[in-house]
Amino acid sequence: MKRRLLVVPVLFCLIFSFTALTLAETSLAKSKQTVLGLYLTAEEAFSKWHVDSEKVVVLDVRTPEEYIF
Repeated sequence: MKRRLLVVPVLFCLIFSFTALTLAETSLAKSKQTVLGLYLTAEEAFSKWHVDSEKVVVLDVRTPEEYIF
């Protein structure tokens, strides 16, 4: 019985968190953009790398702390 009561709030939280993520704004503020404006999504970067892995280099520039999480 308690398990069933726990499922409803968990599902409620999951549904609303995924909804919030899909509605999140993905554009970058002008003050945070580079002069060249060269930006790729993860999917675009992967497809470019997959098509031409000889010319495309993927650099991981995360700090060790960021990499752990």
